[in-house]
Amino acid sequence: MVLLQQKASTTFAADGLFDGGVDGVVATEGFYDFDSVVDLTAKQTSRVSFNITQTRRQYDVVKPASQGTTDCELQIATTDDDPASGSATFSAFSRVVAGDYSARGFKFRLKMNTIDIDDTPVVSALQVNLSLEKRTESQGNLASGTSGSGKVITFPTAFGSIDGITIMGQNMNSGEFYQVTNKTTSGFTITFKESNGTIVDRTFDYVAQGHGKISA
Repeated sequence: MVLLQQKASTTFAADGLFDGGVDGVVATEGFYDFDSVVDLTAKQTSRVSFNITQTRRQYDVVKPASQGTTDCELQIATTDDDPASGSATFSAFSRVVAGDYSARGFKFRLKMNTIDIDDTPVVSALQVNLSLEKRTESQGNLASGTSGSGKVITFPTAFGSIDGITIMGQNMNSGEFYQVTNKTTSGFTITFKESNGTIVDRTFDYVAQGHGKISA
């Protein structure tokens, strides 16, 4: 599941070129910082993968084409703090290795390098994918009550997407049933009834499954 995309079309340097130089000074590296920070709302494990479309541009057409002179790498920094708090402590940036990362917040940037003053990397597209593992929320021995509007259940931690909810009634009589309404990623409403539609108070458990939530 693709949960985050960032695309860019860019080269780097004050004059618009990565290694074009200013006043004879050539930049050998440049950085493209993503304009948003990813917040999973709680520390979770997510799988990070990415796709980069890149080419190399050479300015000196007389010089034979050089190989392996430019490179781009996606970098990541993580925090277990609330990234929007203003006081979050992030790790140092490091090269992304496709795999699982456990944290609450993620920052990404692209590092672009050249070892030849006549060559520059050119990135036309960059996509980062975050896939959250499936997780479960559950509670037991809850009383449904007899409110006409039903028993409102709020998940301890909201989902980003929800797959399903399983209900286990503990003391139901023959012919009784339950209705689940207002199902969202944050919770649901449940009402237990007798066969004639009269609302009754019953004890129940639930198990909800889904994927985590991302804010970016």
